[in-house]
Amino acid sequence: DWNNCSAAGIQEVNSTHEVELYPNPSDGSFRVRLPSGVNGGVSIAVYNVVGMKIFDGSFDGIADPEVGAANMVPGSYMVAVKYNGQAHYKRLTIIR
Repeated sequence: DWNNCSAAGIQEVNSTHEVELYPNPSDGSFRVRLPSGVNGGVSIAVYNVVGMKIFDGSFDGIADPEVGAANMVPGSYMVAVKYNGQAHYKRLTIIR
């Protein structure tokens, strides 16, 4: 059945259940959009390309937590978002 498949043959996933970083790319701070119903017990860590943790924070009761990126040099980063015993990883690009 081709109705639920993309051109690559991979079924698309409803994006309302995913973690999203915005704006991405970012030139300063960025926000983490969490799936609906998640608003407490969230930890966010940011890693540089060599795996060094450069940010680590916990957020409770904030729907779209904001992370300051003013001290990050331009490049790619990995953002780990953990809640409800699950970890989600997203790539972030910093530009200036």
